[in-house]
Amino acid sequence: MGVLIVDSGREEVPISAEDFEYLKVVGELIGAAAGKAELVEQLEELYRTKEAMVRETAHAFRNRITAIGILSRRIGGLAKNTDLAHEARMLYREVQKGEVHLRRFEKYMGI
Repeated sequence: MGVLIVDSGREEVPISAEDFEYLKVVGELIGAAAGKAELVEQLEELYRTKEAMVRETAHAFRNRITAIGILSRRIGGLAKNTDLAHEARMLYREVQKGEVHLRRFEKYMGI
């Protein structure tokens, strides 16, 4: 991942074995921290992608459920007192329930 270059600060004086081991541990910790930072960045990107997908899906679902609601109300109005009108009203009630669930979902997801 990277290189850690150290010097004793004194010409022709090597780093002691104890200092070398200490610096080795420090280097490993720095490497681990850098690796974790990269994982956090990946996680944040995945979260942004998921969030965009959830927003897009909720929007698409809302569009479709709205269209179904409009059509069911229209059919119910045109069909008057027939079985079709009754079924259209039942469908519209289900659409309303779907809208309630969608609003709860959007609130939960912070959309």
